[in-house]
Amino acid sequence: MDEVVFIILAASIGASMIIFSIGMFFRMLGSGKRKTRGKENADETKLIQEIYHGMSKMEQRVESLETLLLDAEHRRAEKQKLSDFDRNLERE
Repeated sequence: MDEVVFIILAASIGASMIIFSIGMFFRMLGSGKRKTRGKENADETKLIQEIYHGMSKMEQRVESLETLLLDAEHRRAEKQKLSDFDRNLERE
């Protein structure tokens, strides 16, 4: 179950990253003609920085979600071990 949730989560995050990148690319293309090359370079630099910042934030979110999923799985496994131990004690 957790693996399915993780796969769905990873796929949706990957799709979001692709959509974000495509959107930023079209935003760059659709910005119209610029009067000076210096302004164009500054705009492109700013756009690249925004993409990088967005991807960095997305990476942090993915890592946080992975941690949450792994912690939940670990807690569930520990709980199962305890319940198995209790059952074995009752049998004896």
